Amino acid sequence: MNQNGSGTFNVWAGTHFTNAGTLNLVTANWVTNGTFTNSGTIDIPAGRLLTFASTTNLNTGTSFTGTGSITSGATTNQNFSWTNNTHALTISGGTWNNNSGIVLAFAPGGAFNWTAGALSGNSDYSIAAWLTVTLSTPSTKTLNRPLTNNGTVNWSEGVINGTGNIQNTNGAVFNIQFVTTNQLQVPFTNQLGGTVNQNGSGTFNVWSGTNFTNAGTLNLVSANWVTNGAFTNSGTIDIPAGRLLTFSSTTNLNAGTTITGAGAITSGGTTIQNFPWINSTHILTVSGGTWNNNSGTMLAFAPGSTFNWSGGTLAGAAGFEIHAGGTIASFSGATKTLNSILTNNGTINWSAGVINGTSAIGNTEGASMNISFSGANQLGVNLYNYGTLTYTGNGTFNTSVIFQNVTPGVLNVNAGQWHFNNLATLHSGTLNTLAGATAQFNFSTSVGGPVNNSGTLAGSISSFTGPTFTNNGSVTLTSLPFAGTATQTLDGTGTINNLTINNANGVTLGGDQTVTGTLTFTNGKLTLGSSNLTLGLAATTSGQAAARYIVADGSGSLRRAINGANVLFPIGTTSSYLPATLSLTSGPQETFGVRVQDGVHSDYSTPGTPDGALVQNEQVERTWVITEQTAGGNQATVQLQWNAADEGSGFGRANSALHAYNGTDWVVLGLLGPASGSGPYTRSASAVAQFREFTVADGESTLAVACEGGVVPGASCDDGDPRRSAMS
Repeated sequence: MNQNGSGTFNVWAGTHFTNAGTLNLVTANWVTNGTFTNSGTIDIPAGRLLTFASTTNLNTGTSFTGTGSITSGATTNQNFSWTNNTHALTISGGTWNNNSGIVLAFAPGGAFNWTAGALSGNSDYSIAAWLTVTLSTPSTKTLNRPLTNNGTVNWSEGVINGTGNIQNTNGAVFNIQFVTTNQLQVPFTNQLGGTVNQNGSGTFNVWSGTNFTNAGTLNLVSANWVTNGAFTNSGTIDIPAGRLLTFSSTTNLNAGTTITGAGAITSGGTTIQNFPWINSTHILTVSGGTWNNNSGTMLAFAPGSTFNWSGGTLAGAAGFEIHAGGTIASFSGATKTLNSILTNNGTINWSAGVINGTSAIGNTEGASMNISFSGANQLGVNLYNYGTLTYTGNGTFNTSVIFQNVTPGVLNVNAGQWHFNNLATLHSGTLNTLAGATAQFNFSTSVGGPVNNSGTLAGSISSFTGPTFTNNGSVTLTSLPFAGTATQTLDGTGTINNLTINNANGVTLGGDQTVTGTLTFTNGKLTLGSSNLTLGLAATTSGQAAARYIVADGSGSLRRAINGANVLFPIGTTSSYLPATLSLTSGPQETFGVRVQDGVHSDYSTPGTPDGALVQNEQVERTWVITEQTAGGNQATVQLQWNAADEGSGFGRANSALHAYNGTDWVVLGLLGPASGSGPYTRSASAVAQFREFTVADGESTLAVACEGGVVPGASCDDGDPRRSAMS
């Protein structure tokens, strides 16, 4: 039968047409709107179109000749074997069933356009090398058999679903050029040597439940890619700058995986990393799920990369590492779980979200970790700091696990409150607390590194064994116990609630400090040097003794607020305990300062500054310098204590008295008489109203003494020795 017309010939709907001979579309097109059964030859010359618009059975014996076009929009049953290398076949709807028993092959010379409908049957479909196939129009396409691409597929529109799968073989190219949701809904395997290009302008989605396997190359050329189904990779993934690859389901990054480009990766599902990776180019965000590093080596974030952790779990035996050199990791968002070692050699900025889990964070020497948020129990994993850890939050940050700030580590509490809530806390590194900030120890622990406090230290510590404690703020600890094995230093200007000296090698004061509670001596001495130690009105001292006291033989004084009797100043020189006791007998509350120095001089310029000859023998050869904060208006009883080793040659302690320097002359205070005690010894004077230099001398001392009204026999400064009458 020949169609020699000039238009399109239609076989009416409901009309059966059977061809077992030859059907020639000589000069026109042909449309089968009824059932068409063929076992003969159909010749479709170039420019002619045969359309199957109803049920079509292409049975054994069918042969297509010519180079024209075929369109199937209904149900076509292909029951003959066919390698199409001459015709342009378009599937525009319905179902094409390949029941031939062998693959329907689209070969060079032919063409295949799939705009809608289904590919089904009991046999498969293939696209030969060098052939380009087009998948277009927004209509859904259903693939119920395997489709193997050995050539090039250009997919521009329309979801692909069904029960089949796509195989993109070595040398084949699959170009995706559009953007819709859930475009790919059949399993896809990009074999070794195959290439998949995402050339669309938005985000391409692999549907949930759909497996995508890449052993070749996946290029995110100009758009993003989301895997909502299982993704298995052993090939190359190229993610250029500005592009995003999202793992939303189970992802296996197996041996052979290579990630190129400089784009971004987000993992919100379960990602299993089975290949070694030093990330130096990409932004990796773990937003949920679990990232398992099972590669055998740490997942390393090197300079050029960024790591963002906003949720989910880091796990796996191999661990994670942030390299030095400016690499920044950002921890934000919701709760994060760390079940694998995280080593930071670079910079971490942690702004939100609890970190818990079974593993630990190591902040190495030279590394920085910055914490800028507040909340309860934020740190739920062990942290070992050898670098710099800085807290700038405005609330309360809690550590409820093992926290170790280890030399040469530095912990900076720059704002808010940092609470140590675990006994297993170690501090051999440096602790810095800025003004307005608080570091609170809720479990008694030892602090073994330098401390620089300009804020508040609260709670309880068992000991301070570091070299230097600089306090320019407030220490409200139950006690600040200096317990080092070498000489320690207390620097700065601040207040301390309770201070304990328990160091056989002593503690040196390097700045003015105030103790408001108790100053306790357990072992060793506190040396003031040029600094002043002030004890508040309610402050007390305990434990002072011949080997445990304040060494105040420099220009610094022990200052105490006095509003009563028997206030002890437990001071001495380096070698001798020489305490003074003051009782305020009249006048308002006053703060007195007391220090002591070796030797006694005939004159002094300013208090404690010698300006005359050294006077020796017949006296205690020590000078106590007592000053008051506001001169005048007070009277006190002054008692001085000394040891036999402090006495000059020939000193007669049985005939002695306190002597005071008034700025011009030495004056005897009270009657000469015996000292109290059998060693150490004391002598006192009452109604003392002027406070400067004091010593204890006998009646034979060569110390020049002025007596009010001259030397009058029987007067308080007359011991009956005619030699003293010349010293008025």
